[in-house]
Amino acid sequence: MIIKEIEISGVKVAFKSSAAVPRLYRAKFQRDVFKDFAKLEKAFKNKTEDGENIPIEDLELFENLAYISSTCFLSTRCSRKSSNCGAPTCRRM
Repeated sequence: MIIKEIEISGVKVAFKSSAAVPRLYRAKFQRDVFKDFAKLEKAFKNKTEDGENIPIEDLELFENLAYISSTCFLSTRCSRKSSNCGAPTCRRM
């Protein structure tokens, strides 16, 4: 398991990654993360050879992974007994 905290617009946000991420990704988005990576790789190879930019739709994978990683961290940190765990997106705030 890897936990990384980064600052976004002055707010520290924690992300957690583990072997469960592909399963959580599939459960939330009904897609396979590895197939999405393969699609991104293909788009990257095609676009960089032509000198074009990669379409934003192909980069949605990163947005989805960030969502899974941040909510995965919050689910392990938030306590229903606590009124505020300190996370900016805590469901209890």
